[in-house]
Amino acid sequence: MNVHKLGESVMHYCDILMRLAILNLLWLGFTLLGLGLFGWAPAAQALFRTMGQAYSANGLTEVPLQVIYHQFKRSFKQEFIRANLMGWGIVFALLLLLVSGRAMILMETGLFPRMILLTTLFLFLSVLLFSFPLNVYRNESFLQTIRSTLTIGIANVHLVVVLLFVLGSSVILCILFPGLILFYGISVPAAIVMKVAAHIFDRIGYTIIQEPM
Repeated sequence: MNVHKLGESVMHYCDILMRLAILNLLWLGFTLLGLGLFGWAPAAQALFRTMGQAYSANGLTEVPLQVIYHQFKRSFKQEFIRANLMGWGIVFALLLLLVSGRAMILMETGLFPRMILLTTLFLFLSVLLFSFPLNVYRNESFLQTIRSTLTIGIANVHLVVVLLFVLGSSVILCILFPGLILFYGISVPAAIVMKVAAHIFDRIGYTIIQEPM
């Protein structure tokens, strides 16, 4: 066993974990800066954009911490209004789905309406998973983003299912170990989603919107 290479690998993964923890704290801090309700969506967009820029620069560990902070801060300011419009649009759609699902349970509807609701839920999850990452690659309107993410979700059903399973597992881990939420509750799921999304977008031929780091 090469002890030197093993030590380098351990340090590399520790560096990644440290940076993910910092990104998670940045998301929490900027969410609070936006008073929670108006901060979570632009903070999420800033998180995905920072990760996307880092991936294009050969990895998160290749970007200095100061640069990560300034990138996050700049993206939060630039995307504040647009991200809030998209984020609250998604929240409104989620509320409609919850009301519809509750109504179906109370009215004891048949199998076909429930299948339609499940299909709609899947499409909604596709929009939820890929909307913020897509904005790192494309400057599209809200409606165009919905159309693009729906197409991507339908064309990559298997990846959506895998993502949902992985994200569900991360939620279970956070429930079992609540301390993880503070440092990795958002950044790790976002990193996984961004990695899969980047793979899909690169395959499609989308090019990341380069910004100064």
